[in-house]
Amino acid sequence: MAGNAWVDLLARDGATVASYVVNDVTIIDVEPSACGARRVDLTLSPKTDSVLVPAVWWE
Repeated sequence: MAGNAWVDLLARDGATVASYVVNDVTIIDVEPSACGARRVDLTLSPKTDSVLVPAVWWE
Protein backbone atom coordinates (compact mmCIF):
# COMPACT_ATOMS: atom_id res chain seq x y z
CA MET A 1 0.00 0.00 0.00
CA ALA A 2 1.38 3.39 -0.95
CA GLY A 3 1.15 6.44 1.28
CA ASN A 4 2.74 9.81 1.91
CA ALA A 5 5.68 10.58 4.21
CA TRP A 6 7.66 13.51 5.58
CA VAL A 7 11.31 12.43 5.30
CA ASP A 8 14.27 14.18 6.94
CA LEU A 9 17.72 13.34 5.63
CA LEU A 10 20.20 13.54 8.48
CA ALA A 11 23.97 13.95 8.66
CA ARG A 12 25.90 11.55 10.90
CA ASP A 13 25.77 14.09 13.73
CA GLY A 14 21.97 14.22 13.53
CA ALA A 15 21.73 17.62 11.84
CA THR A 16 18.96 17.87 9.26
CA VAL A 17 20.44 18.12 5.76
CA ALA A 18 17.15 18.22 3.86
CA SER A 19 13.43 17.63 4.40
CA TYR A 20 11.02 16.28 1.83
CA VAL A 21 7.37 15.39 1.55
CA VAL A 22 7.13 12.33 -0.66
CA ASN A 23 3.93 10.97 -2.11
CA ASP A 24 2.99 7.46 -3.13
CA VAL A 25 5.79 5.55 -1.39
CA THR A 26 5.71 2.03 0.00
CA ILE A 27 7.90 1.07 2.96
CA ILE A 28 9.98 -1.97 2.05
CA ASP A 29 12.12 -2.27 5.20
CA VAL A 30 12.56 -0.56 8.59
CA GLU A 31 15.62 -1.08 10.79
CA PRO A 32 16.94 0.66 13.91
CA SER A 33 19.42 3.35 12.94
CA ALA A 34 23.08 3.18 13.93
CA CYS A 35 22.84 6.98 14.38
CA GLY A 36 20.97 6.80 17.67
CA ALA A 37 17.72 6.28 19.48
CA ARG A 38 14.41 7.49 18.07
CA ARG A 39 15.74 7.11 14.50
CA VAL A 40 15.17 4.41 11.93
CA ASP A 41 16.65 3.57 8.55
CA LEU A 42 13.95 3.16 5.90
CA THR A 43 13.98 1.53 2.51
CA LEU A 44 11.24 3.13 0.41
CA SER A 45 9.87 2.30 -3.00
CA PRO A 46 8.45 5.34 -4.83
CA LYS A 47 5.65 5.16 -7.34
CA THR A 48 7.78 5.46 -10.46
CA ASP A 49 5.53 7.74 -12.49
CA SER A 50 5.72 10.38 -9.73
CA VAL A 51 9.54 10.50 -9.51
CA LEU A 52 11.10 13.67 -10.88
CA VAL A 53 14.72 13.96 -11.89
CA PRO A 54 16.33 16.63 -9.67
CA ALA A 55 17.39 19.81 -11.42
CA VAL A 56 20.52 20.08 -9.27
CA TRP A 57 22.47 17.23 -7.68
CA TRP A 58 25.09 17.65 -4.96
CA GLU A 59 27.73 15.04 -4.15
